[in-house]
Amino acid sequence: MFSLIANPMARQFSHSVVEHVKHWFELHNLSLTVHLTTKPTQATELTKTAVSAGVRTVLAMGGDGTVREVAKGLIGTNVALAILPFGTVNVLAKDIGLPQDLDELLEICVMGVQKKIKTGLVHCTNEKQEKISEPFLLMAGFGMDAWVCKEINPTAKKLSGQGAYFFAGLKALRQTFPAFDIHTGNEVKVGHSMVVANSRYYAGEYTLCAEAGLQKPKFDTCLIQSESLAHMSELIMKLPKNQHKNLSFLKFFPATEILIHKQDIPVQLDGDYIGITPAKIELRPDSLTICCPASQGDS
Repeated sequence: MFSLIANPMARQFSHSVVEHVKHWFELHNLSLTVHLTTKPTQATELTKTAVSAGVRTVLAMGGDGTVREVAKGLIGTNVALAILPFGTVNVLAKDIGLPQDLDELLEICVMGVQKKIKTGLVHCTNEKQEKISEPFLLMAGFGMDAWVCKEINPTAKKLSGQGAYFFAGLKALRQTFPAFDIHTGNEVKVGHSMVVANSRYYAGEYTLCAEAGLQKPKFDTCLIQSESLAHMSELIMKLPKNQHKNLSFLKFFPATEILIHKQDIPVQLDGDYIGITPAKIELRPDSLTICCPASQGDS
């Protein structure tokens, strides 16, 4: 028994694709329920209902935000997550090596290798001043990149895709981002922005944190210890060429738990702005089952 949860607001969504998926399952004599979301967070509610109904796999159709919402209802269960990547960037799909052909994707959803991956959990505060705890699969960002995610207009994101991130990033270069504290183990560090990476990919095809991996025991963390326009411009120029590793204002370190005490630093998870610090970042090992291609190695 399978369940498809699709986000109609995803950039590449189409009803014809949904019909193709339904027809494919009918041809293979497999039971599939289909749900289209109509509001934020509904994907998580629908996923929990599917788990209670006894499904074996939930298919998430949309971008990384939709995948995170579905995964939120699956973390800690034995029900598998399968991905139909129809969003703007689709970082997780790239990380696990999913093909672009729809029928091949559906074969992986049904017959792919199921692997356990670690996830992250962030405790912080939303804009209503409510304490929240939210998972992430790819990365947690604090400071500049979270500010960029907050600035992006959903309509612009649907129309221009990654271009929306580019233009928001240009706006960020004109902003100032205060320094904040990072506590990990017995060390205290200071930076202006930070990315806690579970996936080796960032903003699509870029490899910000080369040591990150979904099945590795620790996060790889990039701390940006400068806010100067010259340094940020240098990072933007060198990241696409993978020439950023030795920049003097970047500090990379592994971590399983991080604390940030300073208030009002913006927070994003998997590309979606969710709130502000103070924050605590935790690692949850082997907490999510995901459907992967048979050829996908440990990442």
